[in-house]
Amino acid sequence: MIIKAALTLLALLVVSSGYFVNEAFAEISENQAFLLEGSGFAVTEEIIKISEIDLGLSSQDQRGSTINFLTEDGFITLDDEEFIISNLEGKFLREGKYIRINGEIESSSGFDTSISFFGRLVSESKDASVYGFTGRITTSDDTYKVIYTTMLSSLSKIDTTSTTTDESDNLTLYILKGSSTQGVGTYIEAGTVREQPLHHKVQLMYLD
Repeated sequence: MIIKAALTLLALLVVSSGYFVNEAFAEISENQAFLLEGSGFAVTEEIIKISEIDLGLSSQDQRGSTINFLTEDGFITLDDEEFIISNLEGKFLREGKYIRINGEIESSSGFDTSISFFGRLVSESKDASVYGFTGRITTSDDTYKVIYTTMLSSLSKIDTTSTTTDESDNLTLYILKGSSTQGVGTYIEAGTVREQPLHHKVQLMYLD
């Protein structure tokens, strides 16, 4: 009877600790481009604002289960105020189960604003993953606590080592709305680029 009770208690502890939750694994790898988009709320003791996040990310080098990434382009909003990307960096932790983003964004008036976000993988499909984010946005006037629900979707990964010469292959490049050359390297540059004849038809897709 004591053994049965102990086994029951152990089972409850395992369930409560999350071991029965399905293994979560986001398809994250080096030299890959992603879109992170979603919405939520930014809250102070006085007000609640609707906030949106839309970022283009490019994964870089991997060390253990951590993959660094750069933020190529995008924006974050607080109600009608839009902040553009200034200097953001982040990490995919534990092979994509968690995401950390830190750095600076810039308001339309030119004032720097800092952000610190931490995301947890909630669910995923073969096409995309859903993350829940919490964190802070610190402006010159207030500090907001933020809560987001976001979707992370991968764009076409370019194999810079491929030597295939199949001219029927197509290559699709996705360009974020409002993108421009801002002195930030792309995720393609993170790989080793070999000089080869171009054997792909390139299709440009502009994202609204």
